[in-house]
Amino acid sequence: MRTLTAGMQAAVAAQTGEIVYLFQIGTSGGTIRVCSAPVDIAWNSQTWEGIGGTLAFSGVEETADPAGQGVELTLAGVDQTIISALLQNQFRGYEVRIWLAHLAANGTIIADPIEIFRGRQLSDYRITEERATDISAGTVTVVTRVQSRLAILRHAQPVFTSETSHNDMLKRAGLTIGDTFFRNVPAIAGKTLKWGDD
Repeated sequence: MRTLTAGMQAAVAAQTGEIVYLFQIGTSGGTIRVCSAPVDIAWNSQTWEGIGGTLAFSGVEETADPAGQGVELTLAGVDQTIISALLQNQFRGYEVRIWLAHLAANGTIIADPIEIFRGRQLSDYRITEERATDISAGTVTVVTRVQSRLAILRHAQPVFTSETSHNDMLKRAGLTIGDTFFRNVPAIAGKTLKWGDD
């Protein structure tokens, strides 16, 4: 069960400030942090890039069927650096976290935003572009679906027998990367290995 902090309850009751969402998107090249506010926000010793109403997601639903637990994330008109990061890095299997926060009138976040969703990116990013015309500016829209952690538990996550896949798995698990075990596999392929006393 999720509960609001005392500070957030007071702000909501006073009907001051506004509600914003914070999105943390993991990739092999680093973490992307964006928010639904119109300006950049500082929280948790990080800067969350404000892209306003162009950032949306489907409602987070808690259903009895874990397969249905997930959200569709849509970013429209976003900075090209975000799209570049998604195109140039690995994202499949990396985590996405979403927090609900209350932005005070002075632009600061009231302590302890609530984490409302955590899941992994298992679907491709669909990127579409609309060219600029005489009456409208061009825009780029990015859409993907993020699967909840509960739904993921029902399916095994494969790890390929390669150094890259193995270290990606270690990174997703929060473990130390740099293991070079699979680099040595080709050298021992086809060799007879002895085991035991004989």
